[in-house]
Amino acid sequence: MLRKKTGSKEGGKKSFSGLEQLFGSKSRFNLLKLFFNSPEKEFFVREMARLGNTQLNAIRREVQNLEELGIIEKAETSDSKKIFYRLNQNFILFNEVSSLIKKAELLAEKKLVDCLKELGDIKLCILTGALLGTEAPTDLLLVGKINRDALAKLISKFEKEINKSIAYTVLSIEEYKHRKSLTDKFLFSIIESKKIIAIDELEEFVNDREVSTLF
Repeated sequence: MLRKKTGSKEGGKKSFSGLEQLFGSKSRFNLLKLFFNSPEKEFFVREMARLGNTQLNAIRREVQNLEELGIIEKAETSDSKKIFYRLNQNFILFNEVSSLIKKAELLAEKKLVDCLKELGDIKLCILTGALLGTEAPTDLLLVGKINRDALAKLISKFEKEINKSIAYTVLSIEEYKHRKSLTDKFLFSIIESKKIIAIDELEEFVNDREVSTLF
């Protein structure tokens, strides 16, 4: 079964990555993720608020703070009605902050998997698609027995944390094996895509040297 969730503006109290405190605020952290995940793009303030699921006034404050720090800068544009900003890739700590953002996302994914393990008996968990910045028919494949209602709530919370919509698929062990025996197009497009194997109690990828693991 494939489910699609859409993130909203209100997040849970506990963060998946726990790095908002390090960066000063969730608004600043969301803004940094937006720029560092799209280093070549330019954004205007209202666009930042929408993409970052953050209030406009909070974004305005953080834009001013980040510009004063030299992390972002105004971009030249022919649109005189909007001021666009872009990441300053000459910022002296560019590589360090970029690395920290990536580690924060990895930490959030690890926390997600830890929470997933508490929802049932998961035999196979594959992260792909939006979670790895690639195209795939689903972003999270789960095989086994799992509490579907609790899963929906967990994914919704995670979406708010990463500001992305996550498509997830849940299969029973029997359905997974049946689809695999039929060389199911949907399943094999996931298996052959760029992926992280977070759980593999079925030992499906033990001998696959090209597979990345989360830990």
